[in-house]
Amino acid sequence: MSAAPRTGFDLEAARRRLREEGGRRFWTSVDELTDDAGFRARLSAEFPSAAAMIDAPARRQFLKLMGASLLLTGTAACGDNRSDRARPYVDQPEGLVPGVPRRYATAVTLEGYAQPVLATTYDGRPTKLDGNPDHPATRGKSDAFMQAAIFGLYDPERSKEPTRNGETTTWGAVAAALVAARTRWQANGGEGLRFVMRRTTSPTLQRQFNALFREFPAARVHFSDAVGADERDAATTASFGRPLEIHYALDACDVVVSVDDDLVGPGPQQVRNALAWSTRRGDIAPGQGRTRLHAAESLPSLTGTVASTRLPANPSQMMPLLLAIAAALGATSARAPAPSGHGEAWVRRAVADLRRHAGRGLVTAGAHLDPRLQSLAFAINAHLGNVGQTVFYTEPVHAAFDQAQPLDALAEDIAAGAVNTLVVLDANPAYDAAGARRLRDLIPKVATRIHAGLYRDETASLCAWHLPLAHALESWSDARAVDGTASIVQPVIAPLYSTRNIHQIVEMLNGEIEPVADSAVRETWRRTFGEHFDARWRQSLHDGFVGGSQAQPVSVGASAPSPIEAEASTGALEIVFRPDPTVWDGRFANIAWLQELPKPVTKITWDNVVAISPTLADKLHFANGQIVEVTAGDAKVKGPVWIVPGQAGNTVALYLGYGRRAGGEISRGIGYDAFALRPSRDRWCTHGRILRVEGSATVATTQAHHRMDGFDFVREVTADAPRTPPPKDQSSFYPEWNGAAHAWGMTIDLDRCIGCNACIAACNVENNVAVVGKDQVARGREMLWLRVDRYYEGDIENPRAFFQPVPCMHCEKAPCEMGCPVHATVHSPEGLNQMVYNRCIGTRTCSSYCPYKVRRFNWYDYRKFGEADRAAKNPDVTVRSRGVMEKCTYCTQRIQAAHVAADKENRALRDGDIVTACQQACPTTAITFGDIKDPNAGVSQRRESGRHYVLLEEVGTRPRTTYLARWRDDGEAT
Repeated sequence: MSAAPRTGFDLEAARRRLREEGGRRFWTSVDELTDDAGFRARLSAEFPSAAAMIDAPARRQFLKLMGASLLLTGTAACGDNRSDRARPYVDQPEGLVPGVPRRYATAVTLEGYAQPVLATTYDGRPTKLDGNPDHPATRGKSDAFMQAAIFGLYDPERSKEPTRNGETTTWGAVAAALVAARTRWQANGGEGLRFVMRRTTSPTLQRQFNALFREFPAARVHFSDAVGADERDAATTASFGRPLEIHYALDACDVVVSVDDDLVGPGPQQVRNALAWSTRRGDIAPGQGRTRLHAAESLPSLTGTVASTRLPANPSQMMPLLLAIAAALGATSARAPAPSGHGEAWVRRAVADLRRHAGRGLVTAGAHLDPRLQSLAFAINAHLGNVGQTVFYTEPVHAAFDQAQPLDALAEDIAAGAVNTLVVLDANPAYDAAGARRLRDLIPKVATRIHAGLYRDETASLCAWHLPLAHALESWSDARAVDGTASIVQPVIAPLYSTRNIHQIVEMLNGEIEPVADSAVRETWRRTFGEHFDARWRQSLHDGFVGGSQAQPVSVGASAPSPIEAEASTGALEIVFRPDPTVWDGRFANIAWLQELPKPVTKITWDNVVAISPTLADKLHFANGQIVEVTAGDAKVKGPVWIVPGQAGNTVALYLGYGRRAGGEISRGIGYDAFALRPSRDRWCTHGRILRVEGSATVATTQAHHRMDGFDFVREVTADAPRTPPPKDQSSFYPEWNGAAHAWGMTIDLDRCIGCNACIAACNVENNVAVVGKDQVARGREMLWLRVDRYYEGDIENPRAFFQPVPCMHCEKAPCEMGCPVHATVHSPEGLNQMVYNRCIGTRTCSSYCPYKVRRFNWYDYRKFGEADRAAKNPDVTVRSRGVMEKCTYCTQRIQAAHVAADKENRALRDGDIVTACQQACPTTAITFGDIKDPNAGVSQRRESGRHYVLLEEVGTRPRTTYLARWRDDGEAT
């Protein structure tokens, strides 16, 4: 009797396939290593986005839709798309020229930290945010969250007016209610008054709350941060006697040892760390000043992807690994059992490098880890003399209050009947607190409940009063960046709705009836600037930050860490929690552009998955997309499973930010709520079980879409072989193009790319790229003009990973131009491959001919017709309708604007006049754009590098977009 066929993932079969194919092979997912005929059929289809429709029964339907798209393309140009809602200025503001952009320095925030930006506005309407180039922390670079903040401003589902018990009310009624409440608080000094808020770096908010607590000394504040810095504060307090901020100087490091710390991953520190890290990459060869990075991690991260050596390790293995390093270096007397297997080799290499580079090395431990483990990292750095060189400490950037208490204390007080007024300010503890289930039951028991926020979210639905907050781009405020530099946040647009900024609401709590929007912020800085207030205020608004306000290093001595021993592993399944890389802790869940942004490692959109290792998938016979149930204690969640190469064998990962019940139509009903499983203590890791249940789900991942045919997409060089092979002969029967004064080109350094997706986010905003939704993404119809491919090579349990941004190549011999039957795609004199939308009839011949698969087709009219969404569009870029091809244009609108500016000044274009959106955002300076005819241009100099190569050189398209090979740090042959 034959055995039943296996239905789940087969690890040995995947390994066998890798062995059989031999040689160097790139692969993208575990499905590619199985015998999934459907997966291979989708890859080989001429039109992958239609592959699901071309089985025999649906062939006629497919042909109907193909024909309909061609017919409707022509009629789409006949409609009248004018807006009759536009109104001219009655009194045009002085100095404003219609259609000419203006830029203002301001900031948005993430985890309370300021993200300094330059906001581009058209006729008073902000359309784009870019990093502030003068800011000392970020120097003009940005991340996906900063780029997408513009869509939060225009979200039509933001709260628009105050409500009481779900009914619209007025701000006058709010003020009257607060006056009555203050009378009660004054009678007992604020006894029973509780505030809940996220951590803040705002000096004004700190000043306002200090005044509030002086008047009501019995009041208390509770910080509710789903991510936060609780474990980091506990670690620094244990080591230094008080909470401190940690700052890494990655640009000064010769070696970095990272223990489950995603240094260049998403979060408020990403831009600063990525900038510093990139200065030791690129043309700095191994052994010539280049930073060597050794990473041990339970989940594949951006840091692990670019590490010299990477070790997958379960969370329970982190303490033994760091103890072994500390013991070998003499930084601790604690017992350290010797790691075995790959762990022993990893520790040996890390210790050797740290010894060799004492004073120029760095040991980091993730901010989510056990505070004892983090303290051990502090001790190692002190022992090696790294403090003051590669790491330094400052006073906390976040505000601190003596009246602060843990969120657990709030729950206990409500249960005891000790809370009569609850004020929740821009927080959502009923959803994202570790004890959210209990708080959802307790909050309705409080007599007076007030919530202020951008959305009517899970907590707002439990409160009688909901006060709509103004968006950061509508607000006067202040905040500090990760380096402590203060920014005065100025509005770049008048409030779109009947909202108030958070300082106005706190002023109302302090007794003001109708506070002015900027009065509280001005008062804070009037005290700081003193007699020079007017001049320094104007200068700070102009610059976007307060000069000289960075946090200064403090000299501290670390106490010896408490004696610790590595605990024996029980073998139980280890469940870890991580913020989602695109919607974070759920605060961005209603921004469709972030929902559709592929997650850097998995390339999944519009969902969170239960991530498991290939080892665990093989053991439990799980396959991608199957529904599983994860249980911890008496809590359980269900979600689709996803197999992630390189994940630690006994680790299950759950991602925060999904499973929303309120907060906007886009956010509701997507994914599972990982907070339901999260414990109140040890909130980043727990133990539990995972079981297969009935059902499966479609997971919309982009990695298998738009696949190229070829073999050496990502090239590597080593210290022994520092040059790529010489270019092939590119002779052609086709005549050369007539030369123009400029020839635009782009070079992407794969050694600097960390796959953070900032370039994609910036391109989407700059070029009005449409969001299409989960169903269309699952069909391969995402509209992203720029994709970042992620490849694997080697052992499926710990593969080497690579990122490769792929925009339009702007080929000199472009197959799309030769194949288009209506000449809709043409070659400009300066070498751009251009699209003439009015000519395109939707045959998609150009996409079929393109070997790089970078062209996108509008299957539907993805434009929105709401006024708010229309306001977010860049007026310099055509908003495409249905039935046309679209793709990267090298930001041709910026090229033309630079031409116009140079002509006005009667000068030639200079290198740096034109910066594409992706280049401007990239935090690692991986992307360089310019005139390849100018030998002094940055792009020309990079093309002279020995690492320079052409993608798919063998097809002879002679692309203007080229690459620099990645260095292989371990020196092994490629």
